[in-house]
Amino acid sequence: MARVTRTGWVLAAVAAAAVAAVLIIIAAINPQLGSSPLDTAKRAAQSFADDAVAAGPWTDPAAAGRAHDQLQHQLRSAGLHAPVAVKVIELAEIDSSRQRATLSWAWLTNPRSRTQVPDWSYTSEVDVVKDQLSWKAEYRPEVVHPQLHDDAEITAEVEAAPRAKILGSGDEVLTSVEPVISVGIEPARTDDPAQTADDTAAALAGITDIDAQALTSRIEAAAEHAFVPVVTIRADDYRDIADELRPIPGTVFRSQDMSVPVHRGLAPLLLGRVGAATAEDLEEDPLLRDGDLVGQSGLQKLYQAELSGRAGVDLQVDGETILSVDAVPAPPVTTSIERDLQQRADEAAASAGAPVGIVVIDSVSGEVRAVANAGGDSGFDRALNGSYPDSPAHALTTALAKERGAAESEVLAALGIERVDLGMPAAVSTGGQPTGSPVSVAIAAARVLTGQQPAASLVQSAGGEDLPSPAPDESLTKDERQTLEELLEPHLVDLTGSAGTAEGETGTVGPWAIGQRGGLVAAVIVEPADDDPASAGAVLTEVLTGS
Repeated sequence: MARVTRTGWVLAAVAAAAVAAVLIIIAAINPQLGSSPLDTAKRAAQSFADDAVAAGPWTDPAAAGRAHDQLQHQLRSAGLHAPVAVKVIELAEIDSSRQRATLSWAWLTNPRSRTQVPDWSYTSEVDVVKDQLSWKAEYRPEVVHPQLHDDAEITAEVEAAPRAKILGSGDEVLTSVEPVISVGIEPARTDDPAQTADDTAAALAGITDIDAQALTSRIEAAAEHAFVPVVTIRADDYRDIADELRPIPGTVFRSQDMSVPVHRGLAPLLLGRVGAATAEDLEEDPLLRDGDLVGQSGLQKLYQAELSGRAGVDLQVDGETILSVDAVPAPPVTTSIERDLQQRADEAAASAGAPVGIVVIDSVSGEVRAVANAGGDSGFDRALNGSYPDSPAHALTTALAKERGAAESEVLAALGIERVDLGMPAAVSTGGQPTGSPVSVAIAAARVLTGQQPAASLVQSAGGEDLPSPAPDESLTKDERQTLEELLEPHLVDLTGSAGTAEGETGTVGPWAIGQRGGLVAAVIVEPADDDPASAGAVLTEVLTGS
């Protein structure tokens, strides 16, 4: 009899184990099975923080996901994307089949905040109900915020922060927010896109170059009532040509405030431009809103987050404010650019009659004082990123390597072009290749001609913080400098004349010119052109002497 009992126990244990195994498998397939009210409330809360509401433990997950997507679309207009944290802080029993959880919400109203500390918090409630062997949460708009409901009217008034300035040496203002006019074409308003493009380009010729053929193609490809952007110009410039532009069929105009250089044509590639966010911008950065102004090139694009500041917002439900945030302008981005020298370099480049790249560096501090370009591909910064065969920078690298009996890669630091951080992209190291850019030539030449060894820099601060100061590299000996200076002689322009005049010939061998005046060292390249361009020496002389 005892044996039968033991057998019964064994069978019972096996059956219990089998049941447990089945329950484990079922639970793995359906994690809500056997869940507690607290677990369900926690998983519902986490689905908000994970931005995965449709995967939460709701009575109807698909419907909850759809409803929350619609609500999120409205909240995003206020810059709210997903809460940083949603926690269950209390659970109360309503009856045997319903319990109510209190949720604590924490949002970041400025997703680009450096501290990432939530700055908007409140509580709401969510009900969890018994559903056979499990518990599920009920999704309602009130779960997200207690003042929301199914028919709530949600409005968000957004106040853009004034775009920060870009400053130069001595805090000289390089860019500021000014009234501008965006010139565009509405295809439905013209019967002859080609003629409209030609006339528009002609009217704007005194301000900027417009590719009429490319503009025609964009007009023909656009929707009838689309705004096909042509150019954004200062309000003052627009007033000068308005009588020519306005009668052109199809032209439309939008006025707004925008960050622009303080002088027309001031360092256009370096500073960059600002414009309305494109579809690509919106896809790339989900924090952007339609209509936001963003940097589209140069420093404006590279330091978009630092320059844009924090938008203000007033979020209302049924006319009652539930969130109010003031707009906060960003601190300026500061650079080492000397405005008057930069303007002179821009003018010299523009008048050269060929593609030109110019860099001027302060040999004492290593700070870049001017970067100018002109001609060729108007969007290519040849001064910082050009790659020219047989450059003086490579000649110096090769000679110093031979002098030291070292590999070329081992002497780049002595010339200041091994690791250069200007705060923006620049091609400085020759990397063993017979190429170089104007900025690498200027850096290396400054070391050879002056014996000063500071590391090069351009952007000084951004977002209210100083950029790390680059560490100085190793030095050149006096004998090495003398040897290397002989290599530079074919490119050197004598600027030792009195009263701001240049002595000697301004013509140099090849497309390169290098010159020194005071503590400034400049490098200029003038590419070959069909016409008779100014010599590199003449361009350099104009930059450093103004004559």
